[in-house]
Amino acid sequence: MKTIKLLGAYLLLSMSVILTTSCEKEAIEAPIQNEIVKEDIAVQGKSILHKRYDANLSYEQAKTLWNKDINTFKAKNITRASVDKIFYTIGTKTGTGIDDETTGEVEIKVYFNTNGGVYDTGYVSLNREDYNDRQGGWDFYLMIYEHELNTLSSIGLRSSRIKLKGTDGWRLEKLNIEIDGDYQNVVGEGQSRLYQRIFKSLDNLNDNEWDIHYTGVMSNTGNVTF
Repeated sequence: MKTIKLLGAYLLLSMSVILTTSCEKEAIEAPIQNEIVKEDIAVQGKSILHKRYDANLSYEQAKTLWNKDINTFKAKNITRASVDKIFYTIGTKTGTGIDDETTGEVEIKVYFNTNGGVYDTGYVSLNREDYNDRQGGWDFYLMIYEHELNTLSSIGLRSSRIKLKGTDGWRLEKLNIEIDGDYQNVVGEGQSRLYQRIFKSLDNLNDNEWDIHYTGVMSNTGNVTF
C-alpha cells in the first residue's frame, strides 16, 4: 500500500512538472499581441511608393497630403536609404483634357550635382504592376537612388529627362523632383527642388518609339548636405 501511495505521488508530481513545462513553453512561443510588423523595403530601379491626388489641388496642397503618406509609409516599413542610398520624390501632373491621360510606359532619368561630379539614375520606370494609368491629377513617387561615390557630402538636382513609349499620347503639365534632408535615414540638411511647368504632349508615330522631354540644366535648385 505504501508503495502504491508513493507511486501515485510520483505520477502526480511528474504530471505537474509536465504541465508546468508545457505552460512555460506555450508562454514562450505565444505570439506577441499588437506587435508592429515592418515590411523590409529595398527597391532599386522603380518607385517604392506611389500616390495620386486630385487635379484641382495645388502643388502645395498635394505635397501636404504626400508628406503625410510618406510619414505613414516610413512608420510601417524599414527603408534602407542611407548615406549611399538617397530618398527623392518625383511628382507629375497630367492634363485633364479628353486625350491627356495615358496607359503607356513612362520612364524618367534624373541628374544630380554632387561633391564628386554629375551622376544620374539611368532610366527608371514610373509604371507599376498595379498601376499604369496616368489620369488627370498629381502622381507622386518615392524613389531610392544608389549613388556611386565613396563619400557623399552634397547632392542637388541638375536636370531630368522624362519619356513616353508608344502612341497613347500623354499631356504632361508639371514636373516636380525633390530631395529633402529631413526624409533621409541619415542626418541631412537642406532641400533640392527641380520644378518645371511643361504643358507638353508626349506622343509617337509607332508603338516602339519614345518621345522625350528634357528639362535642361536647372539653376538654383538647392543642395542637401550630410
